[in-house]
Amino acid sequence: MYYTYKIMSMVTELETELKNVTEEIAACPRGSLMVSEEKTRGVRYFCVSTKNGKRVRKGITSDRETVEALARKAYLTEKKAIIENNIRILRETMEEIGDLNSGNVLKSLSPSIRKLPQDLFRKTMDDQDPRAVWASETYPQSSYRPEAKVHLTSRGLAVRSKSEMLIAERLYEYGIPFRYEPAMHIDRYEISPDFTVMTPSGKVFYWEHCGMTGKRDYIEKHKWKMNLYETRGIVPWKNLIVTYDDENGYINLAEIDSIITNKLL
Repeated sequence: MYYTYKIMSMVTELETELKNVTEEIAACPRGSLMVSEEKTRGVRYFCVSTKNGKRVRKGITSDRETVEALARKAYLTEKKAIIENNIRILRETMEEIGDLNSGNVLKSLSPSIRKLPQDLFRKTMDDQDPRAVWASETYPQSSYRPEAKVHLTSRGLAVRSKSEMLIAERLYEYGIPFRYEPAMHIDRYEISPDFTVMTPSGKVFYWEHCGMTGKRDYIEKHKWKMNLYETRGIVPWKNLIVTYDDENGYINLAEIDSIITNKLL
């Protein structure tokens, strides 16, 4: 069901964020930050920890690095609690949410009403392919050099390269809805995968196509982007598809077909 797919996607993103936050907390200094403000002595900072079952307080006012690290830890700890609570709420919602499929709704109607023409009851969004609904929703898109999108697909989508156009056409042929260059944030960076694709099970794949393999700067940026993806748990062995043009700038459509049929259908 469409809403279940959407909640599953949100839970997956939150779980990835939770993993990153938990790892960053683990790398922070031991203890927690305590701040004391006095008229005579001003603001003082302490690191509070437990040693041998006893509470220990250590002054760190002159250690700005530790003060900032523990302040960051306090922020991350609060963020972690909010993420965990959001995941719990979403999971509970996923269990309780009603099935809006017309067949399920019809069960609650009287037999006499159910005998009326079925077309009366099946003209709802929920009887459409939930992936098509997902792909057609408004979503934030990359604002990077829109003038470079000079290639049009058969359905009027403007893309940046002939290879991206061919990938889009293959997705059309297989009836696979997708989003093109959705904007997403990782840390302080905004990046956009070339495509995001939802499988029938609701799993989302991120698809990057690397076209200018002969340009060193382009490849270096591609490697940087792959490393950034990995910090969010977006990796080839789980949910990332990466394809390349060859050294002459040609795409292997047989490889594209294989990826689609083996991973996305």
